[in-house]
Amino acid sequence: MASAAPFGSLMSSAFTFFQMYKKPIFSGAVLFTVLVTMPQIFMQKWGSPQNISTATSTELTAVAVGLCVWIVISFLNYAYYLSVFIDQQKDMTSGIRGAGRLVWRLIGMSVVVFLRTYSWIILLSVPLFIMGRAYTPLAFLVIVFGIACAIIRGPRFFLAPILIAGGDANVRHAVSESYAKTKGYWGKIVGNVILISLFCMILIIIVSMILGMLVGIAGVSLNMKANTSVAMTLSVVTMLLYGYISQLYQAYISAFHVKLAATIIASPRGTISA
Repeated sequence: MASAAPFGSLMSSAFTFFQMYKKPIFSGAVLFTVLVTMPQIFMQKWGSPQNISTATSTELTAVAVGLCVWIVISFLNYAYYLSVFIDQQKDMTSGIRGAGRLVWRLIGMSVVVFLRTYSWIILLSVPLFIMGRAYTPLAFLVIVFGIACAIIRGPRFFLAPILIAGGDANVRHAVSESYAKTKGYWGKIVGNVILISLFCMILIIIVSMILGMLVGIAGVSLNMKANTSVAMTLSVVTMLLYGYISQLYQAYISAFHVKLAATIIASPRGTISA
């Protein structure tokens, strides 16, 4: 029986995939860099609290609003790249429309996966913590056991967003189908995700170091310490540059995700359960 493609082959095909859709990727990366960075700037402006107990109502409101906006934008961001690759969108406008149709199903999928995999950890551990110190060790034991179960079960939902983006309107069915189709592929999924994450992390660190050096040189040249407005401008520009690099990283990871998912879907080892 065929199995998922080797890591090197997946990296190569993902990069080719990335290049095929570079126009909507690069333009979408600019848009989502701004959208993702705006809540961060908003929270910085109004003062993100270092200590919740001493935070003002304005600070708490700013953090709460910024966090909610960031979560929705993050899902929309993820949906955009999935739409570009799976629906083969050739421009940013089509990608945004596809993301708009997809985003709420992805949020629903996350809720279903959470309820199936993680909710029982909270339902069991929180009452134990409330009951007092005598039950604290048992609560921690529940959390550790729950994390272990989540690590085992979590990768089995790897295909769910791909199936949903591919046209499966039933979120629960997509989650169940993903769990069935990934039977026997846990190691392949986890291994590939770890490898591609390490590779991209090293690449981002190198690029970030170079970018940091350039920003530092620019700050010295513009006498940043003596000019507050220059310092603020450089801070925002730096956030945007880092954000754009992160967007390209996310786009490539999405391409890799789609390619790995395609090889698993093409040769499932499990059967779909009701």
